[in-house]
Amino acid sequence: MTKFTIDLDMKEEEAEFIEDKLIQHNLERAPVKDGPIFEKLGITLRGDDKKIYGGLIGKFYRSCLFIDILWVEESLRKHGYGSKMLKKAEEIAASKKCNFIHLDTFSFQAPSFYQSNGYKIFGILEGYPDGVKRYFLNKKINS
Repeated sequence: MTKFTIDLDMKEEEAEFIEDKLIQHNLERAPVKDGPIFEKLGITLRGDDKKIYGGLIGKFYRSCLFIDILWVEESLRKHGYGSKMLKKAEEIAASKKCNFIHLDTFSFQAPSFYQSNGYKIFGILEGYPDGVKRYFLNKKINS
């Protein structure tokens, strides 16, 4: 008989294996008819010095784009670089026939930034320490 253990020492390839298994399970039960099945997106903001000053990381799935991370070096914020990366992600999502983009951000991060770029709040999670809130936003495209 097989013994099972639960441990906290997950390697990157193990995480990818688990993610692949969940994707396979989902596709068997709810096949994707249109748009990307599962694809990663990476956009990098680089200077002439080749240093990374910002980036956007996301995932396409089931005709939508989830933006997991959008970061810009603090000294370059409020210069439009975040909006430019967001716009580029939106263009790519539209070209892939995505219906919407969604993301989440904390109250101390950038909810107003996303709202100024046309994203709408569809949920707020409260209960974090110090009154911090987590905002869930989306933006319809190709509709």
